[in-house]
Amino acid sequence: MNKPIVIIGGIAIVLISFSIGKCTSGQPNVNETHEHDAQETAVATEYTCSMHPQFRTHDKDAVCPICFMDLIPVPKGADNVPPNAIAMSESAMKRAQIEVAPVLRAFPRKVIQLVGTVELDETKQATITAWFPGRIDKLFVDFTGATVKANAPLAELYSPELLVAQSELQESASSMRRITGNSIIAKTAKATYKSARIKLLRWGLTDTQVDALANSSEPSDTIIITSPIDGVVITRNIVTGEFVKTGQTLFQIADLNTVWILLEAHETEIPFLSIGQQIELETDILPGTSIKSTIDFIDPVINPKTRTVTVRLEIENPDYLLLPGSFVRGNVIGELGDTPPLIIPRSSVLMTGHRAVVFVQIPAEQPTFESRVITLGERADEMYVVKDGLEEGELVVVQGTFKIDSELQIQAKPSMMSLENETKKERVSNEFIMSLNPLYAAYFSAQEALAADNFDAFLIAQSDIEIMISIVDDSALSTETLASWNEIVEILLTTAKPSKNIVEARIIFENMSKAITELQKKFGH
Repeated sequence: MNKPIVIIGGIAIVLISFSIGKCTSGQPNVNETHEHDAQETAVATEYTCSMHPQFRTHDKDAVCPICFMDLIPVPKGADNVPPNAIAMSESAMKRAQIEVAPVLRAFPRKVIQLVGTVELDETKQATITAWFPGRIDKLFVDFTGATVKANAPLAELYSPELLVAQSELQESASSMRRITGNSIIAKTAKATYKSARIKLLRWGLTDTQVDALANSSEPSDTIIITSPIDGVVITRNIVTGEFVKTGQTLFQIADLNTVWILLEAHETEIPFLSIGQQIELETDILPGTSIKSTIDFIDPVINPKTRTVTVRLEIENPDYLLLPGSFVRGNVIGELGDTPPLIIPRSSVLMTGHRAVVFVQIPAEQPTFESRVITLGERADEMYVVKDGLEEGELVVVQGTFKIDSELQIQAKPSMMSLENETKKERVSNEFIMSLNPLYAAYFSAQEALAADNFDAFLIAQSDIEIMISIVDDSALSTETLASWNEIVEILLTTAKPSKNIVEARIIFENMSKAITELQKKFGH
C-alpha cells in the first residue's frame, strides 16, 4: 500500500515541477512583450505619401490630402535621416552615378592668360623744352624715330636774351680775373659771375658750354640744344624758322634699351599674382620666341571701367626688337598664399545666388548625403577654395549633385531651390519681436477696414500704425539690424499719412502690405 502511494506522489511532484519550469522559462516577460509590440506597432502604423512625403499619419486608411493617393508605410530607418539629407543604397548610388571625393588641403593652381602691350619705360624718357624764347635756326634731327646719343646736337636756337646773359657772364668773368684778393669788390665780382653762370645752367646749357662762353671774348646769340640721354626721338614739335616760347616742348626722347610690358589682369585674378612671379611672354613681332620675365609692379588701383589692374614687367631690349605699342600675350601659373587651403572640385558646388551648397556624406548604415551651405574663396580653374563649412577629409559629392538635389525636392526637404527663396532673418531679442505685435494688429485693422469699405476705420488704422511704430523699442538693435528696421519704418511712415479717398487708400495699402511682409520675413512675429 505504501509503495504505490510513494510512486504516485513522486510522479505528481515531477509533473508539478515540469509545469512550474515551463511557466517560468517558456513564457516571456509581460512588460517586454508589450514594449516590443508597441515598437512594432509604432513602426508599422506610420504612413506617408510617395508624392508628398511631408505628409505623415498613423491612419493606414487615410489618403494624401494633396493628391488623394493611397499612403505607403514609412521606410524603416527614415526617421533617422536628418531633414536636410537623403539616404541611398549602394545600388542606387551606382545607378545615379554618385561619386564622392575627400576635401583636400593643397595649393590650387590657376593658369592665367593675360594680354597687354609693349610700352616705353617711363623712367628713361627725357623732354627737351625751351628755357627762353627764341627762333629755331637749324635742326640737326629733323624726323621722328631718329636715334641719338647723349650730348648729340638736336637744334640751334637764336635768342637775344641769350646774348644778354652771355655778355653778363663774360663781363663778370673778366672782372673776376682782374680783381684778386678778398676785397669787397673781388667778392662782388665772384658773386656776379656765379649768378650769371647759374642762370645759363638753368636755361639748359651744359657746364662745358658755359665754360666755353666764359672763356670766349665774343658772345654768341645762338645756342646748340643737345640730347640729355641716349635714345630715340619719339616726338619732334618744331621746324626750322619756328619761334618758340619759354616752356614749349621741342623734343621727346626715350631710351628703348629697356621697355615695359603692361598686362591687364581681371580683379578675380589678382590673388594669384605677386611681385617677383615669372611670366612667359609671346608676341607676334617675334613669332616662335618665348620671353621670360618677372612681375615688378602691380597697380594698387582697379580700373573702374574694365575692372582690371595693370601688371608691369621690365624687359631688356638692346636690339629694339620689341616695339612700343605692339601686343603681347602672357601666361602665368598662379598659386595662393603661403599655406595650402582647403579645396574641392568645382563640380561639387551648387551655386544658389550668393550661397554655395555641397552634399557631404555623413556616417550612417547606408550612404547618406547631407546638404551644407559653405563659404567659398577664390576659384582656381576647376577647383574652389573653401573658407568655411568643411573639414579636411570629409567626403563631398563630386558627381551627381543635381540628382541628389532633385531627390531632396521630391521629398520636400531643403534643397537648392528652397535656399534660393529663403530670406535670412535678423537676430533680434524676443522683447523687440513682442513689441511688433501692436503694429501687426494695426495693419490687420487696416485690412479689415478696406474689406468692409470702411474708409473712416482705415484712417484710424493708418494713425495707429504711426503710433505703434513710435512705441517699438529698437534701442538694443545692432547697427546693421537697425538699418534694416529703419528702411521698413520709412516705407510704413509714408503709408501712414492720411489718405484722401478709399481709392487712394487701396493703393497705399498695397505698399503697406509689402512693407509688413518684409518686416515679417526679416524679424518674424
